[in-house]
Amino acid sequence: MHSFRHFAAVGAAACLLAAPAWAQEEPAIPHAQGVRIVFLPPPVEGSITLGMFNDAGKLVRVLKREAVAEDFTVGLNGLITQWDGLDDSGAAAPVGKYQARGFALGSLEVEGVAYYGNDWITSEESIRLSRVVELALAPDGGLLLKAAKPGTTDLQGFRYDAASERLVPMDTAESFPATQVQELPSAEDVAQAAAGATPGRLFLKSGKLWRSGGESAVAFPDHGRVISASAGTGSTLWIIDEHAETGKTVKQFSADGELLRALPVDPAEPAPTQIVADPTRDAIHLLEVSPQINRVRSLVLEPAGQDAVDGAKAVSTWRTLISKSIRGSKEYSEKEISTLRGKLIQAEDKISIRLVPNPLFRNQAATAQVQIAVTPAGSLLKMADGLPIQQLTETRGLLWAIIAQEKGTKALTLLQSDGAVIEEYRIRKLGQMMTFDAGSYELAR
Repeated sequence: MHSFRHFAAVGAAACLLAAPAWAQEEPAIPHAQGVRIVFLPPPVEGSITLGMFNDAGKLVRVLKREAVAEDFTVGLNGLITQWDGLDDSGAAAPVGKYQARGFALGSLEVEGVAYYGNDWITSEESIRLSRVVELALAPDGGLLLKAAKPGTTDLQGFRYDAASERLVPMDTAESFPATQVQELPSAEDVAQAAAGATPGRLFLKSGKLWRSGGESAVAFPDHGRVISASAGTGSTLWIIDEHAETGKTVKQFSADGELLRALPVDPAEPAPTQIVADPTRDAIHLLEVSPQINRVRSLVLEPAGQDAVDGAKAVSTWRTLISKSIRGSKEYSEKEISTLRGKLIQAEDKISIRLVPNPLFRNQAATAQVQIAVTPAGSLLKMADGLPIQQLTETRGLLWAIIAQEKGTKALTLLQSDGAVIEEYRIRKLGQMMTFDAGSYELAR
């Protein structure tokens, strides 16, 4: 059994001052409910965080976090709370001396600034995707995506609304269309699937295309290892193929196998892994992937206009309708962040801030060091000694978060990522904080 001995604290001694108007008679608190801690809160309108520290200055128990006066018992000599002698894990704290101290924080401002690294996310309401794994066309011609959200491997179907440029979850009763060109595991399966199939139906096996002739399958002309294929307008065929020497190329063929167009792939860009062609016009949708980037692009062929001057033939051009990228952000990279933001940021482990002097400490100036922590509920601002100050964001599943001091101001920059997008926030009015002492206690058996 533990017992407590209370030593005078600055907060408790402050009861010699005039009692506040809201004070009332202190209620009797049975010892079985824990040790009673009484303190006069600092004159700061805001939230109170109170912790119990051992003699070595280590945080043992968070007694109150982001609390207001109503979260305490109001007594004649100040605010009252208890400590049951347990640490934050629920174990009994060792015998020894303990100090109750905390901070009162004014109206901290946390302002969202920007999103980086994910073109699908433009607001808090945007659906968060970490990667797109498959494309398809809806019966009405709309673009469909099969994608994963951050922190999960489960895949879900989404429809891209071109008018609002937003994603909408597919109806649960709506099935995701199968790939236009089916990939089969063996040549026997190709032959079996082709038997009796509509002539011209395409199958993919081991990088080669096969076409049904009504009763058998005929190998399509070999133009490299075919990665993806899709039937386009006018019985044409679009493929992504790959040669060891030339790399990947996007090609369009006629129904007879004549090469109509070849669109080379820039090796510095994400490589196409799937193509979906529009059966009503010369338009294609590409899923492109690299170790750092997951991108969806939609291209439409703009017809050539009148012949150019000097007898030169006008050339049709491809216009980009959609280009949406997701960049990897599972780990903090100063170089990556600087590229996305267009300016450098220096992450700091601890940042010193100047506190508002507490009149109960004879207006002695004080400073404190703050840090950022990742919790299941989002990002948390805490003191360097571990005492939590305020929940800053509610983005769940965060993988990392960093803070930096903005040059020439007292504001802080917060950057954080859940693997889908990097969020930037600005933190202001952090200096509107006072420290206070709520007494010393000795824990004995």
